[in-house]
Amino acid sequence: MSDNHVSAELVIPAQSKGHRSRHARYDEQPNMLPSDQGKCNCSKDSLCVGIVNNRSICLCPLAKTPPRCCRDSICHKTMCMNGGLCVPYDDRISFTNFMCICQDGFSGEKCEHKDFQIEISFSGVSTSQAILLRHSDWSHACVVIERLATVILGVKFNLWKSKTMA
Repeated sequence: MSDNHVSAELVIPAQSKGHRSRHARYDEQPNMLPSDQGKCNCSKDSLCVGIVNNRSICLCPLAKTPPRCCRDSICHKTMCMNGGLCVPYDDRISFTNFMCICQDGFSGEKCEHKDFQIEISFSGVSTSQAILLRHSDWSHACVVIERLATVILGVKFNLWKSKTMA
């Protein structure tokens, strides 16, 4: 018999509104209890969704692992750099795999690399003159910048193979 697992991403607000409603399905299914019965055994920093077949259903923060959110995940030990968000892979499979979701401007396995950027400034040119630059002038400037970046930094632009159709 194989185990089938379904993954889902839930977005739950960090602050509770303090309002709970009772749903009719709890009355119809005796093995499913609402979470306000006080019988959940989730960790204090998690959210108890309910109880099914006498087992708590816990929603864990990123730093904790299921089923009761008691164990620290890899993200507690390994921090992403430059404000990146650490997201563990499925902790049922591995406690060593994670990925970082990097902030804009950073990349790498742990967001350790600052993305390459080119800043262009016009010194000695007034704003009105800079606006008057024609499209062909901008195209020429971009070609010059690409060539300089290729020579100085080794950055390759427009790499693709074309096929000729007969």
